[in-house]
Formats: sequence, C-alpha cells, structure tokens
Amino acid sequence: MSRWWLLIVCVLVFGGLLGTLMLSDPGYVLISWADFAFETSLWFGLLLIVVAWLSGRLLVMLIRVTRRGMHKVAGLGAERRAEKARVATARGLLLWAEGDWRESRRLLLDSAAQSQIPLINHLFAAASSHQLGDLQVRDHHLKEAAGAEPSGEFAVSLTRAGYLLSDGQVAEALSLFKLLHAKAPRHPTVAKQLLLCAEAAGELVLAQEILESAAMRGAFDEAALADKRRLLWLGRISTDETDVSWSEMPSALRQDAQLINARLDRLVGNGETQRVVELIDTSLRQQWRQELVRQFGALPGIDHKLLLQRAETWLSKHQDDAVLLLILGRLARKSGDLEKAESYLKPLLRGAPEPDVAAEVGRLYLQRGDVTRAVGFFEQAMQAD
Repeated sequence: MSRWWLLIVCVLVFGGLLGTLMLSDPGYVLISWADFAFETSLWFGLLLIVVAWLSGRLLVMLIRVTRRGMHKVAGLGAERRAEKARVATARGLLLWAEGDWRESRRLLLDSAAQSQIPLINHLFAAASSHQLGDLQVRDHHLKEAAGAEPSGEFAVSLTRAGYLLSDGQVAEALSLFKLLHAKAPRHPTVAKQLLLCAEAAGELVLAQEILESAAMRGAFDEAALADKRRLLWLGRISTDETDVSWSEMPSALRQDAQLINARLDRLVGNGETQRVVELIDTSLRQQWRQELVRQFGALPGIDHKLLLQRAETWLSKHQDDAVLLLILGRLARKSGDLEKAESYLKPLLRGAPEPDVAAEVGRLYLQRGDVTRAVGFFEQAMQAD
C-alpha cells in the first residue's frame, strides 16, 4: 500500500513541476511547408505528438487483432474442409473393403484435394478402377498418386507392377520388379512378386535365386520350401537340353523321385539310352527304390542284354528283392536266355505268386511253347487281380 502512496506522491510532484513550467514559459512551435504554416505552444505540440503516437499504436493493435481473427476464421474453414475430407476418405476406404468399388472411387477422388495423404486416395481409387476393369482410368490414378507424393514412388511402382502381372504383361512386370528388387533387395513383398513373375516368365534360375535370398526367409515353412525348390528344378530339368541343371542341382535333390523321373523322361525322349542306364544305376546305388527298378526293366529301345548285365550287378546287395528278381527274369526272357529267366523267377513262385509274377512266368512258358502251363499262370494272374 505504501508503494501506491509513493507513486501518487511522485505523480503529484511531477505534475506540479510540469504545470509550473507550462505557466512560466509556454514555449513556441512553428511548422511551415510551402504555403502551409502551423504554430502552437511547445506543450500542446508535445501533447499532439503523444496523442498521435498512441493513435498509431492503437491502429496497429486493431490491424493485428483483425488479421488474427481473419486467420482464425480461415483456419476454422480449413479445419472443417480437412475433417470433411478425412471422413470421406475413411468412408471411401470402408466401401473399398466392402467391394463397392464405384462409390468408393467417387468418395476418394472427391476428397483427394483436401486429404492430408492424397497418395492413399489416388492409390485406392486406382485399386477400385482395377476391380471395375477401367484399366486406363486406373493407370491415370496411379500417375496422380505419383505426382501427389514423390516419396511414395516406390509404393506406386510396386502397385503398378502387380497390376501389370495380373494383366498378363509378364515381361513388363518382370522388368519393373527387377528394378524394385535392386532398390530394396530385402523387401519381402517385392521378392515374392518377383518370384511369381520370374516363374511365369520362365526365368527359373532367377526364381531360384530369389527363393534362396534373405528377403524370402520365413516366407515358406520347410515343407512348402522343399516343394517350391522341387518344382523349380523340375521346370529347369524339363527345359534344359544341355543337362547343366542336373550338374548344378544339390546332391540331396538328385535322390528325389520326381526329379529323377523328370530327367529320365527327358533323356528317354532324346534317345540318350546310355545316359538313362547310368542315371538309374547311379541313383539305385545311392538309394534303393523298387519303383526305379521297375522303370529300368521297362526302358524302351535299349538292348535287353545290356540291361540284364547292369541289373545283375545289383544282386550282391539285393539278392532277396522280389522286384529285382522279377525284372531280371523279364530281361533274361526278352534276351532269349529262358533258363536264366526261370532261375530268377522260380524263387518268386513259393506260395501264391503276385499277379505280375504269374503273368511273367506265363509269358516264359508261352515263349517255350508250353501253352498249357502258360494258360494256367495267366489264369492265376487274372484271378489275383
């Protein structure tokens, strides 16, 4: 409270001194410019200056308040438009998920100009156009998406490549996926799409490289991964005339029945009989499979004596194998050595013979001219079936 009294006393003292000065000497001020002249006392001139300064300050404050109010009003309008765009975008995305492509596209495009992320609006508008089959409109929206957000170029290119693949433009899609993979070699979606595209384009070596890349780790479980590897190798074997694929194949896969059969089919089709015999012989020495033994006994266009000699080398380790004895008997019969054929088939006649054994013995007796016994064994084969 004492401070206020002190301030009042100071104001009164200052006012008294100022009043004394004004009364003792009012002063004189003259302002002249061209034909204009203004004169007043010094104190009144000072008062005018103070009033003018205060008026200027007041005017500046009014201008600032007015501008701030206008900005606030404009901001409220922009916020309302942004909120309206947000609601429309959300509704458009919901309709896209529900499959209402046409209405979804309309809402997304109407709100794109005011959207905070116009890239999303144009991308999903393109997706809606793709579902509607409007491919030119789809591509236009993709261009709009790329222009709306330069940082989204990768996403737009990935989407475009996927559409090219679905349109059957495999070569164009493959080129674009290769570029994207070069930019992001660990991107899982790019790797998966590139794998599919490479398979569709017949670039199986590239598909194998992508399948084994770091980006594909965890994309398949062990069983699915093994199946995928097998399919790719099957594709290479069936189209590789130089046999390079077989030499490059991991040794573990060379024991796969499907892969062996695929290579056998190609070698047989090419008439490479000696390589067929070597392939079966090598495979059986590594892993014994009766199915492969049966295939060996049925190879077309190969000297039966040659096949018999090769098959007899397996007896030391598989002398009790019924399928091997059957095939040896068949090859011996076809070679004309009927006694040897009988020696191989005879152990298989203990008990009730299998249908294929009975049929083979029937052929043996028929070839010997013993029709009666041949008919008997043929009847056994038919009854067993």
